[in-house]
Formats: sequence, C-alpha cells, structure tokens
Amino acid sequence: MDLQLSGAHLLTAEQVQERLAVDPELGLSSGEAQERLRRLGANRLSNRPQRPLWLQFLAQFHAPLLYALLITGAVAPLYAALVVASGFSPKTLDGQYAPVQPVPFSHALHAGKLGM
Repeated sequence: MDLQLSGAHLLTAEQVQERLAVDPELGLSSGEAQERLRRLGANRLSNRPQRPLWLQFLAQFHAPLLYALLITGAVAPLYAALVVASGFSPKTLDGQYAPVQPVPFSHALHAGKLGM
C-alpha cells in the first residue's frame, strides 16, 4: 500500500482510492484508521510562523516605482547643489546668462508679515 501521493493531483479519483487502499462506499475500518493515525500522524496542516508586523508593514512598500521615486528624490537635491556650486546658469530670453543665486529659505506672508 503506497500512501505517499506525490503528484496525486494528476491522478483520477479511482487511482487515488486504489493507492490508498480504501473503498469510498465503506471508508476505513476503525482498526485501519487507528493504524494509519499511529503510523502517519494526524491529518493536520502545520502552522507557518507569522511574519512580524514591522516586516508586513515594510512589505507594503515593495514596488519598483516607489524605489525610482525615492532614488530620484535623493539625487535631485544633490544635482541641484552641484549645478549651483558650478555656477552654471541658463540663458535668459535676451541671450544673457542669468546669475544663479542659491536661496536657503523660502519666504511667505502669514497674517501680513513676512516669515521664514
């Protein structure tokens, strides 16, 4: 009696019944059921260890587009600093080069007052 059913999904129902030596109308006798339980163990699925919550959270961010955006966001300020440091400035409409001046802070009006 071959109780190892590797590839059982490829077999017909009759072939599985034959390999397991069981009559689908009668089932197993109590003695045979006890013997198979002793020899093969209980018919239970094993519990998979659950991933930690922090790993599940990080897995939500596994996307190529997100990686591209993060890399672009990290490279853009470096590129801008390099352009400013090199003194490069594009031409204006009249053909002259406009001076590039770094602006360390942005200014905004809030309640009528200029703030940083």
